[in-house]
Amino acid sequence: MGWFPLFLRRSALGSICGHPTKLKGTLSAFGETIKMKINLREDGSTPYCLDCLAKMSIRCGWCGKPIFIADVVTLYSPTTTEEFNARWKEDLPFTLVEDAATGLRLPETAVVYQPTQGRTRPTIVGCGRTSCAESGADYAGTWLPGKFGKGYAQRIRTPYEQLLNAEAGTITNVR
Repeated sequence: MGWFPLFLRRSALGSICGHPTKLKGTLSAFGETIKMKINLREDGSTPYCLDCLAKMSIRCGWCGKPIFIADVVTLYSPTTTEEFNARWKEDLPFTLVEDAATGLRLPETAVVYQPTQGRTRPTIVGCGRTSCAESGADYAGTWLPGKFGKGYAQRIRTPYEQLLNAEAGTITNVR
């Protein structure tokens, strides 16, 4: 990497996306903006630029607000399709689509996971905002950069699962 110390660098090249990027900046998605700092690898590279990280953002399947890279996520299952669909009104500022496999009406960039490990209902990736999540004990993962410019939920054991010593399922679906 030459003589310039890595900790003094202000920019880098995304090794996967190939775009130059600043190491500190903003991510914007769905009308909201956050500040983000990218950490360098030992070789002085970073996988993605800030713009590509912003494109990996999704909408919460419950409130419709953005979920950015590095945000905590919840993984709830709706009790009934009818009850869940009733949450969404027609005058929302974003497009709702019906998921053919589940019959759920969701924001177009929401992520639905099909039933896993004995579940009979789909699991929906939701945000960890206090206005949306029932409690911090429901945090079930983090939204991270994935392959092919898509994000994914890295599943962790929830505090409830840890208390009950239950095994966390592996979620691998991406949208």
